[in-house]
Amino acid sequence: MIDIYATIRRLQREREEQRKVPAHVEFAHLMNEVSKEARRELNALYQEGKIGINETINGKAVFVKE
Repeated sequence: MIDIYATIRRLQREREEQRKVPAHVEFAHLMNEVSKEARRELNALYQEGKIGINETINGKAVFVKE
């Protein structure tokens, strides 16, 4: 499960290690990282057979397999 607090801490720590000032994380960068994490989780759930994905007119839809 995505831990947004941990993601912010990790990104901030990376900035601190790179000596970037200020060390705060820009919202757009955070959202990009959270999106990547969500995609990884969705891929894992799909590989485990827990969710399915359908193509729709407007894009993709996700559903729980029961």
